[in-house]
Amino acid sequence: MNTRMQMTTVIVLLFVFLASIGIGYALWSKTLHIDGTVNTGSVDSVFVNPFTDDDNVLNNSLDPGDSGDCAISVNEGGGSCDPAEFGPKASRKDKDVGQCFVEFDESDKTGETLKVTVVNAYPSYYCTVFFDVKNTGTVPVKIITLALVGQSVTAGNITGEWSELKIGQQIDPGDVVPGNLGLHVEQSSPQSSTLTLYGKIQLAQWNEATPLEWKSCSAGDGACTQAPEVVFANNTIIMGQLGAADSTGTAQNTSVHGGAALLPKGTKYAVTFQYHVCSWDSYNPVGVLGTGYWDSFSVSTSDKPYWNMGYGDPVGGANFPWVFGGTNYNDGILDCSNGTQTASLPGYPGGTYLNAVLDTASQPQANHAHPSFGTITIEKVVVTP
Repeated sequence: MNTRMQMTTVIVLLFVFLASIGIGYALWSKTLHIDGTVNTGSVDSVFVNPFTDDDNVLNNSLDPGDSGDCAISVNEGGGSCDPAEFGPKASRKDKDVGQCFVEFDESDKTGETLKVTVVNAYPSYYCTVFFDVKNTGTVPVKIITLALVGQSVTAGNITGEWSELKIGQQIDPGDVVPGNLGLHVEQSSPQSSTLTLYGKIQLAQWNEATPLEWKSCSAGDGACTQAPEVVFANNTIIMGQLGAADSTGTAQNTSVHGGAALLPKGTKYAVTFQYHVCSWDSYNPVGVLGTGYWDSFSVSTSDKPYWNMGYGDPVGGANFPWVFGGTNYNDGILDCSNGTQTASLPGYPGGTYLNAVLDTASQPQANHAHPSFGTITIEKVVVTP
């Protein structure tokens, strides 16, 4: 993750003083100059010393059981007995079955991205990823986002829990702070698969680090006919039930599953967000059997929270640069989309809300059938005054 942020320097360097000795006489003058130089600092942070408690290497006192000599091992060459819980000095199971590795992402040479791979895992497998975060810049930073992203997370196959690091925590230049991420393989995890995921920590200069404050609707609030299915994990919005199976019954509440956050005042915003979203439903014009404007994911701005705007389907326009929905609700195919996008969004004079939602309620077509689910993580918001 790139944590460099722009700083604007405005320098006024020239003051001119003119002196007059009277009308009709020669004008004597003197100009004084002030030459100035302003050196801007830098916002830079990197991961250092990453390891896990099931990589078969005893790294330090945080993973005392990771010695690589479990008595019962199904892995060629043997390894450490599997952790039985999250966190430092985790207790161990009596067998070595799964393994968990962390490395720097080869595509990112800056040390800013860690890649975790869990191998030969099984339901209720645990692993903890340990690391340090070092402020290598010259400006203090604060943590404003802790996110765990990837298709395995979106599908509900693996869940995570951050520890040590906290939203709002400040890291001064040269300081190194510890952190860890606990992983748990869920019952829905598929067999014979490799689960790959990414942990992301967003940092900002300390005087500009204001996490977004998300709120959701309640049953009966605007378009939210029923209670929304939403969880906020800092700037990650988890919508619907991750990994939900297809259903033609009452599988999903009719609501706006998502959140709205009031942005700082501005005329426009450049919003960078990552999305991992899936739908059993459709969002397209009514045509063949299985089509229609049903469930939609979107990121937008408005002068009120999304669910109070009175939107009807299809949503669109300048304040809806990204909208996703499935292809056909009758084909039994789970349509998914994953990616990162930076969108230009308008501001509003009376206040601007940033919306990240799954809408299963807007008319003319809405019901409980064919659920949708996924996550949207807001990575950066750049405000134009």
